[in-house]
Amino acid sequence: MPSDTPQWQTLLESFGLLWPAKACSVGVLVGCSGGADSVGLVRLIDHAFRKAEATSPAKRPATAPPLIIAHFNHRLRASESDADERLVRDLADSLNRTCIVGTPPPEGDASCDESSLRNMRRRFFVKTARHQGCRYIATAHTAGDQAETVLHHVLRGTGSQGLTGMQPATPIAEDFVVLRPLLATQREQIGAAMSEIGQTWREDASNQDSRYTRNWLRNDVMPLIRTRLPQVNDSLLRLSANQSMTQDLLAMLADQWLTAFHQDGPRDDTGFTSFFRKPSLVGSAVDRNAVDRNAVGWNTVDWNHDLALAVHPAVITCACQTLFARKSIPRGEMSQTHWIRLANWIRSDSAPTQNRISRGHLPGHIEVFETSHQIELAVPNNSPHS
Repeated sequence: MPSDTPQWQTLLESFGLLWPAKACSVGVLVGCSGGADSVGLVRLIDHAFRKAEATSPAKRPATAPPLIIAHFNHRLRASESDADERLVRDLADSLNRTCIVGTPPPEGDASCDESSLRNMRRRFFVKTARHQGCRYIATAHTAGDQAETVLHHVLRGTGSQGLTGMQPATPIAEDFVVLRPLLATQREQIGAAMSEIGQTWREDASNQDSRYTRNWLRNDVMPLIRTRLPQVNDSLLRLSANQSMTQDLLAMLADQWLTAFHQDGPRDDTGFTSFFRKPSLVGSAVDRNAVDRNAVGWNTVDWNHDLALAVHPAVITCACQTLFARKSIPRGEMSQTHWIRLANWIRSDSAPTQNRISRGHLPGHIEVFETSHQIELAVPNNSPHS
């Protein structure tokens, strides 16, 4: 590497802010399309691995962790797609790293919409990471991608979680974590650094095709907004950062809420049941009646906040969404109306009764029951959500 490379050194510093050093000790698969951003990410991670490999023998693992460069050739642009693949293979050879290329199966889904293509790549990355013994999957999403993602979510009417945008690290497929160490880095910075060190890349002509929503936002919408609001990228990134802090606080409260007001019920061949104790009735005469409560194993409520927070719909909704994630119940069909309905059932102060009544159903054939002091969710095993 030339000694006079200020752009590269600045890029290394930006990358280092979000790159977990432990990743170099357990193996990384880095997705590379052949564009400037992903080629830059390969060079950065390779640099981090070589730096880790240069540590003293006492700290070096007996078996070097793998660094795998993965490229998925969708074969949508004929010779152009093949040229992208050749560049990625040549890059891997120049760094003496393993390159694995995936392609769509001949009999596979011919869909080429954004969602289908993204899911195809993701499945390939996860499968390859598993076979190669990698714990982390690194992708080259930049600060510009983050701003576009937040705007896209806003236009689609996202909830509060969607305003946080992408996170630097996200669990995927149980055993793996997606890393996005360039989320604080601008695309222009990456291109300048690659030019400075003499690293070539390829421009994907399909990135100019505004039929894809992401390209439309990048090529048409964002430039138009900048004519009136030049700092729109920074504004969207601030929105994401502020919402992430708010969401972190809400997630902490939701976790405490579940500890206090949720209890796992029985699980058998037909499914499982979850019980929500109504926080509005804590300390009431109904709550002191322990007959049904003991039947589902309630412990003493440990809630160190006031009642208004315990019955707040935002806290309860976040708690329910957290529970769905923990129970591996997909939330795709749960609309805002469903979440609000469930939260209102839980926070309601019903008339005292020991009768168990049906409140209705939620998507996925989840049946909801209510007594005077709790809400029950019955999730069948044959549900598409279970």
